[in-house]
Amino acid sequence: MTRSTKSTSSHANDNKNSTATTNNELAQILPVTKSCNGLYYSTKISIGTAPSQEFQVTVDTGKADLWVPSVECDSAGVAGMRRYNESLSSSYEMAGETNNTFLIERSDDGSQVVGEKAIDTVRIGRFVLPQQMFGQVTFIPFSLDIESCNDVDGVLGLGFQLPSSLNGNFSNVLSSLEPMLKNHMFSLYLSGNNSTLSSVENSESNATLSSQSELILGGVNQERYSGCLSWHSNPVSSDKDKEASQLEEYWNINLDNVKVGDESIFANTKFAVLDSGSSTIIGPTYDVTEFMRSNGAKCFVSQNHRMVDCSTETGYEYATIDCHNSAKLKPLEFVIDGSSYIFEANDLMSRKMIDGEERCVLRLTPSDLFDFWVMGDPWFNKYFTAFDLENKRLGFAPALPYHQKKTTFCQNDLRLDVMIAGDEFVEDIDQDSLIEEQTGMIENTPASDPSSNQSNSDKEQEMTTAIVAISVLLVFVTVIVIIRRRRRKTRPAQGFGLPNRQGSIPSSFDMGSLYDDWGDDGDNVMFTIEDDGFGDRRID
Repeated sequence: MTRSTKSTSSHANDNKNSTATTNNELAQILPVTKSCNGLYYSTKISIGTAPSQEFQVTVDTGKADLWVPSVECDSAGVAGMRRYNESLSSSYEMAGETNNTFLIERSDDGSQVVGEKAIDTVRIGRFVLPQQMFGQVTFIPFSLDIESCNDVDGVLGLGFQLPSSLNGNFSNVLSSLEPMLKNHMFSLYLSGNNSTLSSVENSESNATLSSQSELILGGVNQERYSGCLSWHSNPVSSDKDKEASQLEEYWNINLDNVKVGDESIFANTKFAVLDSGSSTIIGPTYDVTEFMRSNGAKCFVSQNHRMVDCSTETGYEYATIDCHNSAKLKPLEFVIDGSSYIFEANDLMSRKMIDGEERCVLRLTPSDLFDFWVMGDPWFNKYFTAFDLENKRLGFAPALPYHQKKTTFCQNDLRLDVMIAGDEFVEDIDQDSLIEEQTGMIENTPASDPSSNQSNSDKEQEMTTAIVAISVLLVFVTVIVIIRRRRRKTRPAQGFGLPNRQGSIPSSFDMGSLYDDWGDDGDNVMFTIEDDGFGDRRID
């Protein structure tokens, strides 16, 4: 019953493109790049067949659709972007001759991304989505930041149940992916801690950041967070709750409170949306202004970087704090289902050169467009986030620095961990947990797939058989011990032609001695770890 780990080449590449396969369901870790001068996180996909066409797309949990520029797009600034050419793909299909317009309207300025719907084979890592509908865009407004980025080509929407701009009888990418996932979920680890974001931005630091984030399809990667995931349900609205009704199609959570230091600024803001497509945390103007006031921040508009009053009715676009006194910043705290999620100075600021002066810019912006919070990149930099499609919930845990080695793993998250294939394992587990593991009593997230349930039943049957075998062996040894005792009482030891061994057998049954007879250190029941230096925990 010894369990051990073995090394795999996937870890030799810092876990990139790691894949586990079970019952034709997949789980994979995809590398995510910090792109567009730090504005977006993006990953690589391909569209089409013979040959496939590669694109770098932003990972956006606040959008529903996949779109890339069309070869017909002539908007200013797209010269450096890769563009989809339907004539080069043998698997391209027309989405229809009527009602074929693809259109997304921005909520902030009303500008529109316009194009046509298309159907083709989409590949995301090893996931192949045949006949996937997406948008091939022919016009991108200049106000869309992505239009001015040469290292980003489009958007991969991973929104919850957002209305798709594609419509028709076609699923968006997330709906197409879900039945293929080992666990019906995905998670994000977006590196951007204070060791990188709080330094002056330069090409070298951006290059370092680019290789240290992950999109995990089909589960989580416990190497990237500490402790266990704390789960929070995606709220379901009532007919009377208009705000909840508007947000239930997003990945969102209930807020119990919002505080600046010990002072509550919680007014009518009850919800927060998780949006990896936003580079800042966005909040209602009143709440954000209270945070700025409490911390003595200075507010500016982008035009000529002119300073304005933070409480001005015309608003402001960014705010700064004194870099030398950043340690005195009062933290921003969100209370969710009784749990506190706290953002301190290093979580909320980045050092930037503005007009030749180094300034500590707060990654927190106000908006009059909505009365809820939007948790953008600072949230994902601080907290590893899991998106559970099946149970309609979100899981959070403190993110670990990318190169920090983790030694203890959460039991409750084991079956979600894509780096564990087959039987799950916990390092540094205590004896009670070890006994529970042997008897199949560790409680894990229930699997919804019947084939997965069957697999679990087979494992439990094997464990039960092993326990029965050990029990029979223990009974057999006990009987031998009793027989030897009785013989020693009824016959002289000399009668056996052996020296007298009275007292050589313990008066009580010594389980440790028995294990020593079977193998070193009771090897028959202990789990062993053979760390290959890459954090590999695969189990056979």
